[in-house]
Amino acid sequence: MSDHIANSIHYMWENCGQQISLDNLADVAKYSKYYFVRRFHVETRCSPVRFLSAVRMARSKYMLATTSTNVSDIAHAVGYLSYGTFTSRFTESVGLSPAQYRRHARGEEFPLRWSRSPAIKAPAPGTSLTGRLVEPCGAPVRLAYLSIFSAANPLSSAAALVIVANQGSFTLTGLTPGKWVARAITPPATSDSRPLRDYRAGSCEFQLDTRAHLDITIPLAERTIRTPPFLLALPDR
Repeated sequence: MSDHIANSIHYMWENCGQQISLDNLADVAKYSKYYFVRRFHVETRCSPVRFLSAVRMARSKYMLATTSTNVSDIAHAVGYLSYGTFTSRFTESVGLSPAQYRRHARGEEFPLRWSRSPAIKAPAPGTSLTGRLVEPCGAPVRLAYLSIFSAANPLSSAAALVIVANQGSFTLTGLTPGKWVARAITPPATSDSRPLRDYRAGSCEFQLDTRAHLDITIPLAERTIRTPPFLLALPDR
């Protein structure tokens, strides 16, 4: 892992309210633009553009939860020139509108799509996915949140949102054939109220074929500067 990519991510967090180009990020990393894009994906499993978008959404979530700044000003503060674009992307990425998320973060309950028995969009009979989340040192997984996204756009609306509490094991049926990304996040065993930066996370990209069964393993690890921000609203947040 290189400090060059970490420096570019720090730059995103510090300047997400500005208009940032790939050229800007490559200059910060001291790489050519084309090498930067390839190296960034290797280290983060995400493109720079999508990572920056996630940073902007994460910063807006923090501002909604901790300030009374109006939503329009928050949109501009995180680099969006269009309030409508910000609102639609926030709602798709988080699962709640900005106004709903602010109220959710302050204790109001909203119906969320998380389920222990997920309903998969556009079922294709015969396909199935099983897997296991693995904590460091083999510790049992007490509680985790698993989301499944299309690999073509991992910041789009999730195809499945699963609460995993069976020692980290899960089963999904009906996912359509194609390339998917599974992302998991689990709170520390000591307290559910600690901030998201203290959660552990893991991801896995997989290809599901027609009428096939696939088993995957997702190792969990402490979040680092290279971990893409987790944007979905959680039931206990």
